[in-house]
Amino acid sequence: MPALPYKGTSPDIRKVGRELGVRYVLEGSIRKAGGRVRITCQLIEAVTGGHIWADRFDGNLADIFDLQDRIAESVVGAVEPSIKHSEIARATAKPTENLDAYDLYLRALRRSEAQTRDGLDGAVVLLRQAMTIDPTFVRAKGLLTYVYLMRLDQGWGAPDDRDVALALAREIIATTTDDPEALGPAGWALAHSAHDYSGAYAALNRALYLHRNYAMGLSYLGFAHAMGNDPIAAAGYFERAIRLNPVDPDNGNRLGGLGVAYLMLGRNEEAAGLLQRATQEMPHIKWIQRHLIHALTRLSRHDEARAAAARLLAIEPEHRVGPSPASMNRELNEERRQALLAAGVPE
Repeated sequence: MPALPYKGTSPDIRKVGRELGVRYVLEGSIRKAGGRVRITCQLIEAVTGGHIWADRFDGNLADIFDLQDRIAESVVGAVEPSIKHSEIARATAKPTENLDAYDLYLRALRRSEAQTRDGLDGAVVLLRQAMTIDPTFVRAKGLLTYVYLMRLDQGWGAPDDRDVALALAREIIATTTDDPEALGPAGWALAHSAHDYSGAYAALNRALYLHRNYAMGLSYLGFAHAMGNDPIAAAGYFERAIRLNPVDPDNGNRLGGLGVAYLMLGRNEEAAGLLQRATQEMPHIKWIQRHLIHALTRLSRHDEARAAAARLLAIEPEHRVGPSPASMNRELNEERRQALLAAGVPE
């Protein structure tokens, strides 16, 4: 489980274990000099803080994937010597053989995390470059699918973003069954832009079969089930994703998704609280603001709804309510549309 929020810090490993809900923590560092790289690692038992294993790995930067393989195999061997070889192979699978393409992918991943307009647009450029270098790089295709959908949700999409995202999603599903980080956004695209819920669930469940601790995959399933008008299932997936990694930078989206599921279930006070927390974590994400306005209006907290609408328009003065989106719960969508108009968002 990646834990980027701890990068550059010296946290208490026992505290990290409690926050992430894990038994073991892998801690390490990387140093580069010219074309050489040295990676040091230590595996720590999170409950006691005791060191289980430590090692140092030296190699050429061009052989970074081989180093990753060696580290993964060593960690697996330290945690569970009897693990099957096939599971090791899956854990160490290379996303691409081309280091330049992988570097572009990682840079795009970083740009996309902020979910700003410049960040998403920059990620598109980097990912297209990665796919030019390696047209078979399905994980780059998956991230590009996700970036296109985020641009659409924020109102920043180009006219053909939806069609391009769907084409990428279908290409991923047709060509791969073993990369969860490609299957995840592909499945989400089927639900988001084609309302193909059975296809979405199949791809996303496959992703979770491959990587059972894939928090983003749980989030995608939550959103897919919410769009498919199954808020009970949606809430369960969002709750699991948040428990799995409570310090994930994307948890604002998950809190917002859980708030929407609760809103669909009529748990309006809880929904409003979750959506307020989500806006505090991600104040620039407009779909969360829209659902918060809806929840506050349901609770007759009209002054707060108008204040939320003012914040939304401060983010984007040209924001408009627009028509009710097509999905299985049209009544709820129309109710939200009327709440936005009542709070002062122009039509």
